[in-house]
Amino acid sequence: MSGINDLTSRQKDVLTKIVDYGDSQGMSSEKIAIAVKAACIESTLGIEMKNTQPGSTASGLFGYTNPNWHDHHRELGDKNNNDNQIIAFYSDIDRYYEWYKTLSDREKNSLNNIGEYVYIKHHDGIKKKDFEHAEGKWLWDSSLNAQLYNPAWIDEARSHDFTSPELPDQILNQVEPPTIVDVIESGMAGGLAFEAIAGNLADLSTFSTDRQMLIDAWICLLENAGKDKLAQIDTVLQSENGIQLGFQNGDITSLTSHTSGSEVNQLNANGDFNSNWWKADGSYGTTNCRADESVSSTSYDADGNYTSNTDNAQGGITRNIYAADGSYSTFTEDALGNITMNNAAPDGSSRTYTSDAQDNITINNSASDGSFSTITDDGLGNTSTSNYAADGSFSTYTDDGQGNIALNDYAPDGTPVDDAGVIADDNSRYDPDSGYAADNNTNQNSNDDTSWNT
Repeated sequence: MSGINDLTSRQKDVLTKIVDYGDSQGMSSEKIAIAVKAACIESTLGIEMKNTQPGSTASGLFGYTNPNWHDHHRELGDKNNNDNQIIAFYSDIDRYYEWYKTLSDREKNSLNNIGEYVYIKHHDGIKKKDFEHAEGKWLWDSSLNAQLYNPAWIDEARSHDFTSPELPDQILNQVEPPTIVDVIESGMAGGLAFEAIAGNLADLSTFSTDRQMLIDAWICLLENAGKDKLAQIDTVLQSENGIQLGFQNGDITSLTSHTSGSEVNQLNANGDFNSNWWKADGSYGTTNCRADESVSSTSYDADGNYTSNTDNAQGGITRNIYAADGSYSTFTEDALGNITMNNAAPDGSSRTYTSDAQDNITINNSASDGSFSTITDDGLGNTSTSNYAADGSFSTYTDDGQGNIALNDYAPDGTPVDDAGVIADDNSRYDPDSGYAADNNTNQNSNDDTSWNT
């Protein structure tokens, strides 16, 4: 889970606004946390402000659609104004909290927390009643951007302590920049290997607390620049903790390093942007942004967990989270609105959710003991559920949305079983725990003449 200093300056500004407004209105920390997490899911805290799905009008910090905004918040003005959306979302939270109080125990038991309920109402719509199968429930608990949220941000935002670790004065006072240029130029002239140049630079750049990390960063910088391009360096700009190389063709490559990590960025003249970063805690990653607005990124932490994201700028999105213990969570959405979400745990249990633009939904759940279930919803009110036990017995439930409901149970061989566990057209009984057993009492007294003697 990321710390507050891993957020961009824009995300920190958004976070501060959400927390400050919540505090000014006397909102509880729980409500403020719900608002911050919702903003993470909807816009990555102000980074992804427009839903790229064709036909969608969702936009802004909390992803309000045009109809939703018009019906409930048009008096606030511009929908895409962050301040307006913050006011609107807190107003919605208060409203949903009141509604939550009126839920039945059964409805509340289908939710893990009130945050799920608030987000389901926001994402799936205020008329959504099937909380268990709501897309918003899955997004709140499992999506990549939901995992971005860190509860500790709230207190940190209140302190406004967003500063990176300060560099020691003795390091800032060292005179290094001319030497860095000298090393680059001498390396180019002498034909030194990139690794040797990087090693020399790392020795000179003592402002990094991790020498190997900086070596890796310099190698990356020089390789990104390209061996043939080193002779085409046009400008060299330096700061206390970095260097920027400008090339004759318009490309720019830069490296910055400080006590918490290093970063190499490359901006090509065609508009492509690539970033590689390393942190002192052992995490590292890459981000690639193309001129066509497609984006991909991958990040790894020191424990072996990693995440990957892709957005092809045509409406196709992929979000993946993989843990070192073997668990993972994936999300894909294409330009047509087809969505697939997968969750898997180390014990082998898993959950798959698929939906299309016509609101056809299929959910498959598998447990580690071999049991599994399938739920389907055609978006027109027809739903069905099938539950399969590890021994092969199963049950089915169908509802056409018009009050016609059917519930059936079956033994492992597919034979129907009645409510008492008795198999149709037989005098045996099936019990999930003990299997089949003869029921000697089923027809007791039916042919016992002596019981009627007088």
